[in-house]
Amino acid sequence: DAVPINYLSSVIDAIWDYLKMSPENPDTWYSKDQSPKGFVELYHHQALWNTRQYPRVYNAFCELLKDSHLWSSIDRANMKPPIREGWDQEGFIHWDFDSRTRPVPFALQGVLCLTDTSADQGGFQCVPGFHKIIESWCETQPKDRDPFHPDLRGLEVKAIAGKAGDLIIWDQALPHGNGSNKTQ
Repeated sequence: DAVPINYLSSVIDAIWDYLKMSPENPDTWYSKDQSPKGFVELYHHQALWNTRQYPRVYNAFCELLKDSHLWSSIDRANMKPPIREGWDQEGFIHWDFDSRTRPVPFALQGVLCLTDTSADQGGFQCVPGFHKIIESWCETQPKDRDPFHPDLRGLEVKAIAGKAGDLIIWDQALPHGNGSNKTQ
């Protein structure tokens, strides 16, 4: 309940409009122009700013960062239609910083759930607790590794369910991403 439903509905409407898709017509949800990761390159829309500046969102970050002088991002939205034949937006896990950086800089990131999202719908996923061991884990990895995408062997990726209006906040050292929408 970080953001009221009417704010979420405004963002959802903006996404459908931007993508030129109809929520009532699933045939419009699958386009060769759509990002393979589900990214919606919708920036600076007022509906997005309204959610980012909503008092409960702002106050959550103020409390966690112990600072009221915040810089709100202009990040994007995501749309993951269900898998169907010839269509699967695979999930991915990544960091949004160079994981070779020492010390690992502290920063927070967040995702606002616009709709109720079950674990199998391709929403937020992460490697729980990894932010606590990133430096020791990195020491065991090859020097030429990809600093933005961890080798997931031996790590557990967990899909996180959320309700409409839930705000998921994490430390940037946590490998995270979105999954594949396995629903029908």
